[in-house]
Amino acid sequence: MSIESKQIFCGVPNTARGEASHIFADPTGETDRISYASGRSAVVVSCGDRENVRVFTDHTGNVTACRFAPKGLIASGDEGGTIRVWNPGNMKQ
Repeated sequence: MSIESKQIFCGVPNTARGEASHIFADPTGETDRISYASGRSAVVVSCGDRENVRVFTDHTGNVTACRFAPKGLIASGDEGGTIRVWNPGNMKQ
């Protein structure tokens, strides 16, 4: 038996009553991607293509920030103070 991926569904931003959910657009305007934190993951998704999703999951604490960085990279930070910089093209740090 083999497993075949049919679709990818990314988590929605975590919400807490009385707190804002931070969602950021690509500041270059070259893509329609947005980024946000969701639990221990940093998520980057295309608004125009639901299947164009990148989920970065190496954080050990809840992600509190996820922003676009220069040169097309993604920077994310967690509640423990760890900051990671990701390349969404190859999914590596």
